[in-house]
Amino acid sequence: MSRRAHISITLLAALLGSRVALALPPLEQLEARLELSPASQLAQRAYEAARDTFAAGQTGLGLSAFGSVGYANNHDVIDQTHTRSYNQGAGSAGLLLPLLGSRLQLQGALNDQQLQLLQVEAQRQLQRRELVRRLRKAYADYWQGQRAESLAQGYLENEPGFTRTVELRTRAGLLLESDRLEFMSGFALARRDEAVSSASRDTALAIMRELTGADLEGGAALRPLVPTACAQETDSASGWADADPELLGLQRIIALRESNPRDNALYPVQSNIQLSYQTKDEMTTGQRGGSAALSWWFQVPIEYGSERRLLARAAAAQLAHARLEYEIRRQELQEQ
Repeated sequence: MSRRAHISITLLAALLGSRVALALPPLEQLEARLELSPASQLAQRAYEAARDTFAAGQTGLGLSAFGSVGYANNHDVIDQTHTRSYNQGAGSAGLLLPLLGSRLQLQGALNDQQLQLLQVEAQRQLQRRELVRRLRKAYADYWQGQRAESLAQGYLENEPGFTRTVELRTRAGLLLESDRLEFMSGFALARRDEAVSSASRDTALAIMRELTGADLEGGAALRPLVPTACAQETDSASGWADADPELLGLQRIIALRESNPRDNALYPVQSNIQLSYQTKDEMTTGQRGGSAALSWWFQVPIEYGSERRLLARAAAAQLAHARLEYEIRRQELQEQ
């Protein structure tokens, strides 16, 4: 804390009386404690859950392992007079890689999770901005109440001497009783202002305690400084709107919608490639065998053309919705 700030706080504490603590923490320190507030903690946990869910979904786009184990009791017909009965155990394992539509469908689900993550992040940023706004307003209300209370107390210090003066002038016939009462009413108004200012400071202090989670004792507060960005007219126009967390999130949503996997011609075609090894054991004879295989599997819907058109229309509608939502919200922010 600077020497000038220390002197200012000391003078304020002296003016406000001994019941006031030495100093209220500066606004910058209180803003740093907002991350510890219950609301911020809840928003942070929601963001972490969405972030980890999205990160877990990304692993599904790569290779996956599979395997199986089985047992069979077989009774094969060799010819009209001969049969063969035997027990067989089998096991297989391999790697699978999704391709074409199977991969695009996984990517589409992953995009949906990313959209949710963007929305949660935007809400977290907006909540942070709202908490900062409430804290700054409470701090300003506290400082204003402190200043008004100090002025009222300074005015009331003159009450004894002023009261004696007007009483003497009234007794001497130099002042009407109605005028004396009118003059004295100013001190009643000052006492009212002092009480209102004190209540205002208490309310503001309670809000700051709630937002920061700190056990603030009150005390003298420095005059809050206006952030540079708030004092610049250029930052209050379109530049401010473009920096809004909600708009930034909507821009990223538009970018995702522009590369929507559902708009890909291969989206309806499910496919994967498998590399596997299978082993068999005939328990009756003790013979064993195995085989390795590399296979490509695909499946195309009979109504491919119809499904393709519907998916393309849905992707176009989602993109148009995202762009319109962005323009509407941007216009609303600029009009505020």
